[in-house]
Amino acid sequence: ATGSSLTQDDEQLDFADAVESSDAMDDALTGSGMLAEHAADSGILEIGNPKASMLLVFTNFSCDYCQDFAQNFLPQLQEDFIAKGKLRVQTIVLPLKKYPNSMLESAALICATKQGKGRLLYDALFATKARSRSNILTIARENEFDVAAFQSCLDTDQTKQFQTEQQDIITGLHVSLI
Repeated sequence: ATGSSLTQDDEQLDFADAVESSDAMDDALTGSGMLAEHAADSGILEIGNPKASMLLVFTNFSCDYCQDFAQNFLPQLQEDFIAKGKLRVQTIVLPLKKYPNSMLESAALICATKQGKGRLLYDALFATKARSRSNILTIARENEFDVAAFQSCLDTDQTKQFQTEQQDIITGLHVSLI
């Protein structure tokens, strides 16, 4: 497979056509009509075809520019590229000291992604300014997460390890904010 096409019996197929012609359709879309997501390495939220070109997005739920990307540009990328198998998006929360809930939000996205609800939480956190632990748990309850597992996950060593690994990615790529 290269780019957005797959080779099958010497015939080039667009990824969307290949998905429609196989049982992979159930894997490509969730019941909500949103693209399938999964936890990539280090608990990173990934949406789209795992073999497509990757866009790595660093975000913070208190960042107005990040919210603008999430609400205005990501849906267009999803329609034009992700749904067609040409692009996958990985998202890492960039915790910032000036936003005390950043680490909690990072953990919450990791834990929601484990349950296949990372994109749902991603959208919900951008839709609210109240992102305390109790409000995040309310979002989880209202959206039928396994709340006990989600709440437990927020404080596990594995989640903290994923956060450290994600921070190492951020540092290794020299990502910073001015």
